[in-house]
Amino acid sequence: MRRSKAGRALAALMALSLGGCTTHATFRGLGYDECWDVVLSTVRERAEVIQADKGTGTISARALEIAPEEEAIDLVAGPYRSPFAPLISNAIDVQVRPEGEAEVSVSIEAATVYRTFYTEFERDRNEELQRLVLAEIERNLLERIERRRLAESLAAMRESAPAREGMLYVPAMTFTMGEDGAYEDAGPAHAVALSPFLIDQDEVTIEEYDRFIEQGGYENESFWTREGWEWRAGYSVVAPAGWKGVTGSNRSLPVTGVSWYEADAFARWAGKRLPTEAEWELAARAHLRTIWPWGNLFRPYANYLELELHGPEPVGSHPEGDSPVGLADMAGNAAEWCADWYDPGWYSRSPEHDPLGSEAGSEKILRGGSFEEWKPEIQTFYRDRARPGYQHPTFGFRCAAGVPSPEAAPAPATAPAEAPRE
Repeated sequence: MRRSKAGRALAALMALSLGGCTTHATFRGLGYDECWDVVLSTVRERAEVIQADKGTGTISARALEIAPEEEAIDLVAGPYRSPFAPLISNAIDVQVRPEGEAEVSVSIEAATVYRTFYTEFERDRNEELQRLVLAEIERNLLERIERRRLAESLAAMRESAPAREGMLYVPAMTFTMGEDGAYEDAGPAHAVALSPFLIDQDEVTIEEYDRFIEQGGYENESFWTREGWEWRAGYSVVAPAGWKGVTGSNRSLPVTGVSWYEADAFARWAGKRLPTEAEWELAARAHLRTIWPWGNLFRPYANYLELELHGPEPVGSHPEGDSPVGLADMAGNAAEWCADWYDPGWYSRSPEHDPLGSEAGSEKILRGGSFEEWKPEIQTFYRDRARPGYQHPTFGFRCAAGVPSPEAAPAPATAPAEAPRE
């Protein structure tokens, strides 16, 4: 199917048929190929794809579910009555059309009940599945469009913004931090306004950390907090756990086995600091509220447990998984220390502007997960923590720095595009 440049520049018009009621959503800014990829991937998240033909823009899929307990059926009468939940099969047909404006229609054709004599299920279940699929397609298309806009905006800003080697400028921005309904300590979702800052594009490497050691980082008390210096002296620490120095094969790996005290000392030595938890999350998902740094659809764009590498990879090995602001390895590889003390209830009382976390605690925040974490633990809003003296073999870090700037107080970032309704 040949498509004009104008057709490829347009995104998707989506239509959902709900018992005679049709909802339309129009997107501009995505070509057909990208639109097709997003729609197909979204359907696969919710259903088993039976057939997909990119040439004709058609997708046929089947979603299976178990009926709730209250709809269980008694198959045998009398004293041996045995209720069980029937299996429902919902057919999903999707159409993607690049005709001026690509059109995506989502509909549920039938609900078939298996392994039962007879039963009737409410139409609401089919309509709810329709709404769910459409909403997720819409969300994922809008996220892709907004990510592109943000990248263009950041590229323009960084031409004149303060710069440091290996660091990226993040402008003042208001975003939604946390996620309701995910983990108890990850909510409530709340607005946070941050001043501009710089943050390392990559995790600190073994080669970089070796310079800290060679230049007397473990011998100079001025780089350490009082508690950190006492910890270092008390345990005679002279390097991260498992430290083997720099070799030809490991120089670009993230340094791991690092305690919070060591990460903080390195940052001071480098004239930087550890990022606050709020800065880290903004750098991981911006105002897009994505589940993973690369988007809302899971892809193996990170070094995490299911890859079964059981060790770190060179930094930047998964550029397709970079965050919206351009940072590498914000999911997996090495778990990253943040400046804040961990407080499970902090989000309910966090200040809106430049929060620094609780004033005291017993554990420090870790973000991003590592090569030994499952998918849920590398999500952008997942919070981990550990005692500041713990040198775990998956713990690493990246640094941040403030930006002296005359910029005004943080203002809301451009909100994701709203799909017009018809």
